[in-house]
Amino acid sequence: MSKPPEPIYVSKLSDAALTQAKRECAYEAEKATASVKPGYGYYPWLRVYTMCLDLKGVKYIEQD
Repeated sequence: MSKPPEPIYVSKLSDAALTQAKRECAYEAEKATASVKPGYGYYPWLRVYTMCLDLKGVKYIEQD
């Protein structure tokens, strides 16, 4: 079984700043989606994560 391709991050941030932004956004996505009860509308974890990165000036590109 092959591993899916890694996403691409397009940003003017330094490597350290990009790593920090990814950590912060993963935390925010976890908080936003952890307590969602079945049957309620919600954004999936990845959508919250990518919106957060976008606000920080990082473009997330998922490869096919």
